Amino acid sequence: MPHLKEVGLSNNKISILKEAPFSVVLKLVQLISVENNPINCNCDFAWITKINHKNIRGRCQEPEFRKGKPLQDLDVKDFGFCRK
Repeated sequence: MPHLKEVGLSNNKISILKEAPFSVVLKLVQLISVENNPINCNCDFAWITKINHKNIRGRCQEPEFRKGKPLQDLDVKDFGFCRK
């Protein structure tokens, strides 16, 4: 993927972003869009805060208290309630 700059996955009913594939893609592209997907920003998604994720576009839909938060704005404090 040396020439791939953007990945568009908007409007695909994606709810879970698994670390293995997405952490690699985030390092390789300038932008990944998962907008208009029901992204679940639960404890399983805490991995996103361990890498540079300013190039991801989309918003949390779950849990309810995090609904609407931009994915690129998530940080460690957002997952403070999760068990380690």
